[in-house]
Amino acid sequence: INESLKNAKHKKTFKLEDIENENLNGRMISPYAGITTTISSAISTPTIDSINITNIENLDINIGDYLQIDEEIVRVKTFVPNVPVNPINVFRGVLGTRAEIHQTNSVVRRINVLPIEFRRHSIMRASGHTFEYVGFGPGNYSTAFPDKQDRAISSTEELLAQSTRKEGGINFYTGMNDKGISYSGNKKLSTVTGQEEIFDTPIQTITGEDIGVLQSVNVISPIEGNFGRCIRVEGGSDFKAISQFNGPVIFGNKLTSTSIKGIEAYSLFLQGESAISRKYTVGISTPVLAGNPGDIVYYENPTRGGYLGWVYTTDNDWYRFGAVSLSKDLNIGIFDKVGIATTSPGNFNLRVGSGISMFSVDSVGVGIGTSANLYKLNINGNGNISGTLYAGYLSGDGSGIVNLNAAAL
Repeated sequence: INESLKNAKHKKTFKLEDIENENLNGRMISPYAGITTTISSAISTPTIDSINITNIENLDINIGDYLQIDEEIVRVKTFVPNVPVNPINVFRGVLGTRAEIHQTNSVVRRINVLPIEFRRHSIMRASGHTFEYVGFGPGNYSTAFPDKQDRAISSTEELLAQSTRKEGGINFYTGMNDKGISYSGNKKLSTVTGQEEIFDTPIQTITGEDIGVLQSVNVISPIEGNFGRCIRVEGGSDFKAISQFNGPVIFGNKLTSTSIKGIEAYSLFLQGESAISRKYTVGISTPVLAGNPGDIVYYENPTRGGYLGWVYTTDNDWYRFGAVSLSKDLNIGIFDKVGIATTSPGNFNLRVGSGISMFSVDSVGVGIGTSANLYKLNINGNGNISGTLYAGYLSGDGSGIVNLNAAAL
């Protein structure tokens, strides 16, 4: 109001904005098309369709151009020659504007009118309905009575019986079914338990946004759900929205993952035909907690010549297993001790058999049929050397030495 009085005091024209006058020149901004000039003579009546434009020969005005003069938009309706001349004929008051009187030197602007059409989507509203025994027949109290039915309809069938939307638009209604569940648009409220559910409503999000922390989003929180066919979770536009299960999940059929990223879990339990499942996991050192025989812990940092992990045995302890080769192409292993044909290598690094068949290697030497017994080579039993035997010296009386060649002579 103060601004109005100020403008009136300075003899400025002030127009109020209302349904009859949208004040195109003052409030709205037209898309400018590169020409600004004036009219060279006044337009004395709203019905006259010819106007005179200053410097028209330099403006390249064509048929179909839109021109804005004050609060009015006109359109050139006749052919304009290569060198335009005054006057030109126009359609007055187009695009919802009003044909008005214009004074000499009123500003003329060519504007770019975009071919946009706005339509209001359809809306259907109903209230106060009672949905009793819906989904079974043409009416609530004819074939729809419960004693005529052989099954219970699903929640989806009940919603489809209440309202069906086609070709877009909005259906809004309020009502209540025979179970005391109140419906209001896309909101479902149980008047018995107070449980509220929102369905068939898209949630607008920004890429990377976690809607779970938004207080304005009312996520469906039903107590239980039963789906007749399938559940599909898109994961958002970038497939990164996480679905979370905080309770046990049971799959009655094969579980398939097509992701190249695989499946990540803390542990894997396999039961097979056994009564008790076996645990497979990864560890950083020898486990200390007991397990079930057959449980396996893979070493997180295996090395060449090392081992694969630990297995829990019937001896109620964890033992290493899985030698890792020194070569990528050959089986080359490193062992601390090896026992062959025996239950234990004992104190020997290599032991074959036991008793008279014993072959042992310890920190001193090699024993055949016996232990090394402080010798580099200790043999208990007969020995045969096909080649030459070189010795620094021999000890003993030599009574047991037999020259087979001399005996033959």
